[in-house]
Amino acid sequence: MAELDNKAFLQINHLEKVYSNGEKAVYDFNLDIHKNEFIVIVGPSGCGKSTTLRMVAGLEDISSGEVYMDGELLNYKPCKDRKMAIVFQSYALYPQMSVYDNIAFPLTINKYPFPAVNERLYAVKQIKELVKKLGYESVEKAVKDVQDVKKKIKADTLAVRLSVTLETAQMLLENLSKQSLSQSEFEERLDEIYQGETESLSERNVYVDGECRELLEDGTVKIVQRKMTAFEIREKVFATAEVLDLTPYLDKLPKELSGGQMQRVALGDS
Repeated sequence: MAELDNKAFLQINHLEKVYSNGEKAVYDFNLDIHKNEFIVIVGPSGCGKSTTLRMVAGLEDISSGEVYMDGELLNYKPCKDRKMAIVFQSYALYPQMSVYDNIAFPLTINKYPFPAVNERLYAVKQIKELVKKLGYESVEKAVKDVQDVKKKIKADTLAVRLSVTLETAQMLLENLSKQSLSQSEFEERLDEIYQGETESLSERNVYVDGECRELLEDGTVKIVQRKMTAFEIREKVFATAEVLDLTPYLDKLPKELSGGQMQRVALGDS
């Protein structure tokens, strides 16, 4: 096995691909790529460019050789865990999905590392910040305005309108949709919720920081693997669309886009 170059972020050592019929697609391929380095692999049709990239991405089995990323051997790691993106020449978009849904799709099925946040404490914190920013009457009106929305999507709708988490939207609906409270009564109820949750955490020896993030025994923030919420996905999609200049096309289908626009959508969902 070749000695690792500690400076190389991606290292390919003696990579080979031999198919069951004996055809050798890639022979003794070696390459070191450093962080922020831009690499282009050029060669005639059939020389093994795509096969090499597919082996690196985990879409093709490696016959022999090693692929390392940041010092970690990738040979036997599933492609979904390699933290790589690939854009196919044919775009590989879902034709029945809008641009928004194409970009959002990978975010709905994968898990990502997030700080473990106590959702109820964070919801109280977010509501207080929202009332301070918009005013109590505006927040109360936003809750009343979603009364005609179907029950299953009421919280989702409110979360999007106010740019808050789903837990925050649900707390607002639980406390404001069925009764009228004065601002002081509402704030008193929020304090009761916060106090009750804090006491519950204390009984279980769970501690949180000022951002409502759970802490480990050594004081570091606890990290968990979870799927993104609908609100987080929406924020991510809109941020990506802004960078790729796709915001005006989020409701369109791939067939309504130009080739360049489809390529940008493919970049967005990779």
